[in-house]
Amino acid sequence: MKYTRALGETPKGTGDTEILRRAGAVLEAMIVNEEIFPDPLPSLEALQVAKDTYESRLAISSKTRGLQDISLKNEAKAALAYTLQKLAFYVNTVADGHLPTLYASGFRITSPAVKGQVPYSPSWIKGGDGHLSGSVNVDFQKVDGNNVAYEYCYAVTDDLDGVPAWGDIVHTRTTRKNIIDGLVPRTVLHIRVRAVNANGVSEWTPPIKHIVR
Repeated sequence: MKYTRALGETPKGTGDTEILRRAGAVLEAMIVNEEIFPDPLPSLEALQVAKDTYESRLAISSKTRGLQDISLKNEAKAALAYTLQKLAFYVNTVADGHLPTLYASGFRITSPAVKGQVPYSPSWIKGGDGHLSGSVNVDFQKVDGNNVAYEYCYAVTDDLDGVPAWGDIVHTRTTRKNIIDGLVPRTVLHIRVRAVNANGVSEWTPPIKHIVR
């Protein structure tokens, strides 16, 4: 298998909300998994400051449309992108290609495509409140490759420490706004996802937990 790593680069043209989402995903994952990444460099505090600064300057420039504010926003975006790139280098050093460690970082995972290879697992999942009480919206990373579909399954427990009993597998081709409804408010929804192509299925992602509203 080709060497797999966390992707910290921010391609030119990456949208404002996308880089903020990526930074937020990394922060959340690395805080939860601090025992795996005990001494991040740059620190998570530095990433939080870079994210907050960019978010603030983005809000100001969106209102004023002033050239100075736009320039400050672009400067803050570049600083956030650089912080993510440096942090990905740290993650790759710690992980040394170990997939579970890479997934724990919240970074997107990349590897050169190999003909006939089963897809990689999505590197992140996000649960959000649906429009109605008792519904949850599920988003996850798009996996590179041709004709990739996805499967997810979920379980409901009464508390965060409950052991999930996984239900039926749901097939989907979209990575956004997969709605699970008919849930009981204040229960805990456990969700996991895997990718599928003609060559087989990926490993299940580590499950996430979301409290139903």
